[in-house]
Amino acid sequence: MSDFASLLSSFKVTAQSAAAAPPAEKTNEDASRKRAAPSAASTTLAFPSIHIHLKKKSFDLHFLILGGQKCGTTWVHTLLQKCKLVSLPAQKEVHFWDWHYKKGIDWYIRQFEQNSSKHLGEITPDYVVLPPTTIAEIHRCFPNLRLVFIARDLVERAWSAMVMELRDQNMGLNPGEFAVGVIQGDKRSAKRAKPNVSTSQQRRMQQLSSPSSQPDSYFIERLEHETHKSRSDYATSLKNWYEYFPDDAILLIDYRDIRSDPHGVLYKIVTHIGVDEDVAKQYVDELDEEEVQQRVNVSTNNDGNGKETHNDSSVSLSQRPLLKKQMEKLVSPYVMSFNTLLRAKGYTWSLNDYT
Repeated sequence: MSDFASLLSSFKVTAQSAAAAPPAEKTNEDASRKRAAPSAASTTLAFPSIHIHLKKKSFDLHFLILGGQKCGTTWVHTLLQKCKLVSLPAQKEVHFWDWHYKKGIDWYIRQFEQNSSKHLGEITPDYVVLPPTTIAEIHRCFPNLRLVFIARDLVERAWSAMVMELRDQNMGLNPGEFAVGVIQGDKRSAKRAKPNVSTSQQRRMQQLSSPSSQPDSYFIERLEHETHKSRSDYATSLKNWYEYFPDDAILLIDYRDIRSDPHGVLYKIVTHIGVDEDVAKQYVDELDEEEVQQRVNVSTNNDGNGKETHNDSSVSLSQRPLLKKQMEKLVSPYVMSFNTLLRAKGYTWSLNDYT
């Protein structure tokens, strides 16, 4: 069972136990480690009162980019680092609010540039599925926080995520770990590289990591798992954030715009998080065009520079029309609910509804 799934399971067990037991003092310190979709169970779990300790600190977080997973956040992180008025941690995906909150607010503050007048923020795609109790505490800590979410076609996003998941599993990695050089052409920054992998083992892992190594049923089963359901249900997750933050604090970006108007996407993001418009314009105008056009962290085989090859995941899925149809059927309700949310919030774009 994956880290995500086991944590989600513990959510449900905790909720069931609470319902059956008499009232007792709650000391549930593990609530924020869940990356599950917000649910009735998650609303009963307490989150530490970090804001009490934050009052004594001169630290203000300006923005979070919440996701989604496999929606271009690595590209955004790479290019935002080049804006002189934005400061990000060196490591993308700090995971303070779900995995590392027990380390305390001082640990979180140390991840950022100290005594900075820049706009401080971080990008952790799993934050979008944080439970309401955690979101409430984030709001208590940073009520003026600016939020960004990038939405990708749900079939494309799920397929890309499952291909990445398959690759990582066959490299023997634990959830959240990355490997360098195990599969040829993988240039991702790494926490750990698998040592002593022979050439024959590399070939075997490449074969097992290919989507063609698995039947359609494997991917349908994965897509029906709570991990992928929660990450597909954009609307439910975002509604939890809208409960605590005003509409104008949350910017929703169409992933397709990263391809069609990357400069425009970056301009929208930096002005949304508070960068002056003139500075933002200068920033996007001075970006290296090759870097802007570069897709970072492509989920499957690439030429070592992040550029797709004939083995990329979209080509693999296009060769499996029956699987694609099944996936479209499974995610269709999530598309409808998200498009409804977009209209309610005044957006004119929408995701493909597969009709």
